[in-house]
Amino acid sequence: MHDKTSLHKILKLMKSHFYSCGIVLKSISAIVNFAFMMLRRDNTLRPPLRITELLQLTHLGIPLEHITWPRVTMTSDQWICIRHCLMGSNLENVTVITVLNPHHTLPQTWKAVADCAQMNPSKPIIAVKAGSTFQIYDLGTRKCLHRCCLTYTIHFWTWVNSTTIVVVSDTSVYHWYLDDHNSHPVKIFCRDSRMKNAQLVHYVSDSKMKWFALSGLIAEDNHVIGITQIFSVDHNLCQNIEAHCVCFTSYQFKGNAQPSCVLIAATRNANMHGKLHVVELGPHLSGNLAYTSHTGSIEFSNEWCRYDFPSSIQVSSKLGLVYIVTKYGVMHLCDMETCTTLCSVNLCTDVIFSTAFNKETEGIIAISRNGQVLSVELKKEQLVKYVWEVSKRLHIAERLSLVLDVDQT
Repeated sequence: MHDKTSLHKILKLMKSHFYSCGIVLKSISAIVNFAFMMLRRDNTLRPPLRITELLQLTHLGIPLEHITWPRVTMTSDQWICIRHCLMGSNLENVTVITVLNPHHTLPQTWKAVADCAQMNPSKPIIAVKAGSTFQIYDLGTRKCLHRCCLTYTIHFWTWVNSTTIVVVSDTSVYHWYLDDHNSHPVKIFCRDSRMKNAQLVHYVSDSKMKWFALSGLIAEDNHVIGITQIFSVDHNLCQNIEAHCVCFTSYQFKGNAQPSCVLIAATRNANMHGKLHVVELGPHLSGNLAYTSHTGSIEFSNEWCRYDFPSSIQVSSKLGLVYIVTKYGVMHLCDMETCTTLCSVNLCTDVIFSTAFNKETEGIIAISRNGQVLSVELKKEQLVKYVWEVSKRLHIAERLSLVLDVDQT
């Protein structure tokens, strides 16, 4: 099997030979020209992304029916946590928790009485929930570090960062600060009445814990509505926006002296129109320009997209790029400064229910319903060329070439 370079040389020699002999071979010439066209198309039009399968969860003994949200959680690119039953007819009632690093695939498994479990995003610590009781364990020592029994129904919970867990009840949103060993969850803000009918799916904060966002989904008239409740600590105010998923990041816009806090939100309405919003948040920082905001379109154009919607957002603040992943496995790569979609690609043919930002590659990791754990990595040199030649966004290509330190040509 010849590689593309060898094939290119062979085709060039064939074409030269036919012409030098003066033979009019229209059909062969057409084939050669078509082959050249396909080579050029392959080299210039393919999205500049490398998609690889890191592992298949079913190969680790995880039953396919248990590869679902929230049985499988990924709080960062370092940890995947799975609550499942052991395979085998005599073991169906035995619940276990499997924890693994997607880059090394050396799982740890042990029996547990739990209805949910999540790994700390940066430490070998696991939070386990059984009913209204939480327990926090050190995986190395198997020692219980924290324990808390709550008196209210828990509708949603997750790690906010390495020291904080959010707990959402019928009426309120609480934070449990684990750096205080004697602490209990404290109320942060009230849950909006419109959120009570929503399936809660995300909770995020900015790095300074000044902004929080609770996102939920509501099924209505054959489509899924996304609603997000934003809370500002400094202003002690909440506001609802239409968004299926959001995230906060710190980013230094062109012309600003300092990085500022930015809200990124993705949504899709009943008419198959998707939107990406990038909004600079306060407080205003000295030396920065006036607050900026941008809006761009996300394409949901074919019949397969009828019930699709944005399900997660990951951001490379270093590169100024936004990864929007939809429920049915489409990824849109967007420029953060303009909200321009640079390219779109199908990651897989199944539902993707969890993603995480890969700090090492500035890409993402995604888990699909069929058990695939996928890595999406930028081909950085090809990215600049693609944006320059295919997307025709010259100013974005210039910015990326400076950030990535690659030539535009």
